[in-house]
Amino acid sequence: MLPTGNQTFGGAWMPDGNSIVYRDAANPDAHVLKIFDLKTLQITTVADSKNLRHHVISPDGRYLAAAAIDGQKLTLFDFNTHKWTELLKTDVGSPSWSRDGKYTYFDTGLSEKPAFYRVRMSDRKLERLVDLSGFRNVVFLALPWSGITPAGEPLLLRDVSSQEVYALDFEEP
Repeated sequence: MLPTGNQTFGGAWMPDGNSIVYRDAANPDAHVLKIFDLKTLQITTVADSKNLRHHVISPDGRYLAAAAIDGQKLTLFDFNTHKWTELLKTDVGSPSWSRDGKYTYFDTGLSEKPAFYRVRMSDRKLERLVDLSGFRNVVFLALPWSGITPAGEPLLLRDVSSQEVYALDFEEP
């Protein structure tokens, strides 16, 4: 049975709809990625996936992109070879795939020079798309979230709250 509650994070469906990749946090020292096969009800561990987060699966199901838990690199797992490749070392927030699988998009998290980037998969070329200096991201679970629209445009959550704190005096009747 697939673990529930505080033990799993960020389930991502494989394109065929037959399995889910999730981060198992049952052991805080491991935080490995696992695959739950809905047909066989088997759970397998993705090799060498310790301390990865924000994993996303390519549209064709061949690759899994994930950021290191410290947010300092973006890695790529090939389901055909069962090997990881380091795409780049930089601040990485939330990766996303283009609809055609030709690009992986990501923000630079909470770095000093925030921006939104994409990496072309064919030659691993890094391209800066948007400077996020002065943009106040919504931070959830210690990192901002980003994504892309179906047209490949950056999608970000902007914090527009006033950051004010109020206290109310309540008298019970």
